[in-house]
Amino acid sequence: MHPGRKWAKGTLKNQAKRHEIEAQIKGHFDVHPVIKNKERLFESLALGAAPNAP
Repeated sequence: MHPGRKWAKGTLKNQAKRHEIEAQIKGHFDVHPVIKNKERLFESLALGAAPNAP
């Protein structure tokens, strides 16, 4: 994910392909959608509701 970065060249652990990393990120956001505004965040924290529940 960081071509040409000197600090990334020596990394040998978890050398996943770009499409694998993108699929993992997509999977995360499929399960944990972004909270779209602070009002919804505060509401979910106060009520103990799922952050993106209708």
